Amino acid sequence: MRNKIDYYFETDLNGVTYLIDSVYPKVFRTDFSEPGFVVIDFGLACSSEHLRAGMVYLKDQLSKKHLANVGKKLLYQWMGRFDQQETTKFHLDNAADQSFLMLGYEPTVIQSKLYFADYVQFAKSINASEEEYFEKYNPMFTDGEKLLKPYVTEVEGFREDTYKIVLMNNSNMNQKGETIGVFHKAEIIQKDTSKERVINSMMMYSGHLDEEETITLETQKNFITTHIISKR
Repeated sequence: MRNKIDYYFETDLNGVTYLIDSVYPKVFRTDFSEPGFVVIDFGLACSSEHLRAGMVYLKDQLSKKHLANVGKKLLYQWMGRFDQQETTKFHLDNAADQSFLMLGYEPTVIQSKLYFADYVQFAKSINASEEEYFEKYNPMFTDGEKLLKPYVTEVEGFREDTYKIVLMNNSNMNQKGETIGVFHKAEIIQKDTSKERVINSMMMYSGHLDEEETITLETQKNFITTHIISKR
């Protein structure tokens, strides 16, 4: 559904700052003119620690942009690292109504595909409320997923050998003035538990100015430097 040029960026970590103005409206969208997700490919000239530091930096810069745009800030809901080798159905991760998921992919030999589905656009096209959509067209079931097909984008150029950040809008069906989320889905081509497919993950949400960050600076630093990888 979306063309690669609409969501794919190639840069190095030093170039992240210059992408903020382009990335923000694509992810923090309030209409269907933007995809609701981006892929930022850093190539091979990176490291796990630098990737995770880049994720924290990107969150901080996007929070400043969010504050300037809507008077709210981005707060962490959770962060972690895991070895993910399971195919998933189209879904939202469990988080706040207005939430944004950032995934940092490390090089791996495990082949996979990544998909996004503009489920809100589909629901609007059939005049379905959120409750009606999930009751009648839930993509966890085959028939519901088939109906989403015209609204699905398979990420092009998703290489396993590079360091990447994937940022997506994980919000529930939008209310007036709020941002619009997308479903995401991973397809593992060939699982191999003797290898690792490491994904660094952080969930952010749109918070009021008087809300305090619950993820401490120490926890953020540990996220950047830890060697621990959770198994799923």
